[in-house]
Amino acid sequence: MSEKNGRDAALKELLEAVSKTPPPLYSEEIENHFNELFEAEEGEHLIYHEIVSPVVHLDVHLLSAGKARPFHVLYTTGMSDLPMKSENKEIGREYERAEIYCIMPADMEFPQVFTGDEDKQQYRIISAMKKAARYPHLCGQFLSHCHSLQFSEDNTPFSPLTEMCGAVFYQLDHTDFGGRYGDGLDHFITSDGTRINFLCFVPIYKEEMEFKLKYGAPALYERLFGEDISDIRQLEIHNDRKNVCLGAQ
Repeated sequence: MSEKNGRDAALKELLEAVSKTPPPLYSEEIENHFNELFEAEEGEHLIYHEIVSPVVHLDVHLLSAGKARPFHVLYTTGMSDLPMKSENKEIGREYERAEIYCIMPADMEFPQVFTGDEDKQQYRIISAMKKAARYPHLCGQFLSHCHSLQFSEDNTPFSPLTEMCGAVFYQLDHTDFGGRYGDGLDHFITSDGTRINFLCFVPIYKEEMEFKLKYGAPALYERLFGEDISDIRQLEIHNDRKNVCLGAQ
């Protein structure tokens, strides 16, 4: 096959996938939920719209740091438009749909338009969130509380500024943050009665991934946060975060 024919075939396949992408179902409701939860004011909400959307239309939303919160919030919409599939029959329907969020430090700058090719951690995190959100639908796998993802075979770091290369996901509820957000960061019930779970995206180092696979996500959680998360800023993603499993056996 010639290079041109190969490109044409790939483009045709992509267009076919895009044509089958369902329209957004819950984006507006999720957006309103996060705006209310974090007391967002006018001008503090930005959407990085996806132009080409295989399988599901995924957007990443930014709630910029403001009066009500000294941190940025990034979250996805579109992942929950389709239910995740699992061979584990013990997993109930209430866990079939999810979205991903993370907390970023207030001094990290975000542009008005996301191009995805800048060599900065915030762009890599956004790209990783999108990959994670689309992963269950492309691979037929479940993504839920205490699951983890390795984003490359050779554990390529998210950016030259950090060695973090994978992620673990935790579902946090009213027992966290001193109860400030109630169960608003645990799940949301849409107007049609659908439950959407929220998974916190926590980037981790290669050694932390190995520790998690050996001892489990709860053991890694304790190393990362202690007994509990009392302040949501404990979730902030920093390039130079201490590797809590360096040298662990």
